[in-house]
Amino acid sequence: MKIVTFFLFSLLFWFCPTQTHANHILGGDITYKCLGNGTPNTLKYRFTLRLYRDCNSGGAPFDNPAEMAIYQGFENSSTLFDAFQTNIDSQSGVPTDPFLCGAGINLCVEQADYTFEKDLPILQNQSYFLVYQRCCRPETITNIIDPSNLGMTIMVEIKATAMLTQSSSPVVNTPFLSNACIFEPIEYSLAGADTSINQLVYRFCAPFNGGGNILVSPDLFSCEGVMPTPPCNPPFDEIPFAIPDFTPTAPMGGSPTITINPTTGLITGTPTQSGRFVVGVCIEQFRDGALLSVTRREFTVVVGDFVSTSEPYADQVTARIWPSPLKDDLHLSISNLKADFGEIQLVDALGRQCSKRSVQNGETIWTVQGLASGVYTWTLSDHGVIVTAGKVIKE
Repeated sequence: MKIVTFFLFSLLFWFCPTQTHANHILGGDITYKCLGNGTPNTLKYRFTLRLYRDCNSGGAPFDNPAEMAIYQGFENSSTLFDAFQTNIDSQSGVPTDPFLCGAGINLCVEQADYTFEKDLPILQNQSYFLVYQRCCRPETITNIIDPSNLGMTIMVEIKATAMLTQSSSPVVNTPFLSNACIFEPIEYSLAGADTSINQLVYRFCAPFNGGGNILVSPDLFSCEGVMPTPPCNPPFDEIPFAIPDFTPTAPMGGSPTITINPTTGLITGTPTQSGRFVVGVCIEQFRDGALLSVTRREFTVVVGDFVSTSEPYADQVTARIWPSPLKDDLHLSISNLKADFGEIQLVDALGRQCSKRSVQNGETIWTVQGLASGVYTWTLSDHGVIVTAGKVIKE
């Protein structure tokens, strides 16, 4: 069985021109660590909000600062305990493989982490709900209904049982699951790190909606606006899946169906449809049978069609690009395109599209200014199919 593996490394973000889409949110989660006693009758917590966005979209950048809220009470009845802002501590790109399926997937993912500390009075039977909300989602998502008008609620509940045991939430250290191939098996671990004696149970669950598409003040900051300020309190609506093909517990379909092991957190199965898929995972934390917390992680997976570039047709198309290391002007020499026009694009190591243009058979000049140093991949498409590709270096 072919194993699809994903790696994440941190690097400094730099700008690259991108295509314009309507929306940008891809997922995120909130985790917390109990640091022990704070001020009298309180516990001190360190929280981390981690967000992912589509950096090829024309949507908003990461909020900086982000609007946060803490509610106290129960899921169906709570009051605002605190509303505040928090700034980005780190921001990085999530590497993706644009040729994982033999075809160019124009995918760009960014990650931002926000870290802050709070002293919370110890509760005996209520919970705290830490909430972040933002709209909207990419309109190209396959498995939910009307995605461009749906937002996202990232939240975590700290139950009284978690406070009494001074427990911390599990932390998922595996990278963002970004892309996979149709008809190729997936094996992806969401195992959470938990240094205590707690039991973790994993399940697929519906992500929460949050905010709306209103862009005009003052409703911009309401529960129906793109930036609820402060974020609104529970209960939260679940996003509607495109049933019967996709459900919260089978968000990607597949054959065999893509499932998550409740004990290990291992996601396995084989996708049978290409597209973008929203996936929600709930990690339930128990101690001695008592539920301490539920950590919800949401992410978006792009499943690409497998396109071979080794077929005879592909071999007939030739493209030569020089010089490398490249300058602001690239020289193109193309032959044997079947269409009147083909399309050539340049992407960086993170899959961000930096430039594209239409091309014809023959020689021409391609001006690509303002690129940072690094390795870039170019792809040439004919009738929408990538027929040849290569790499160039910018020093």
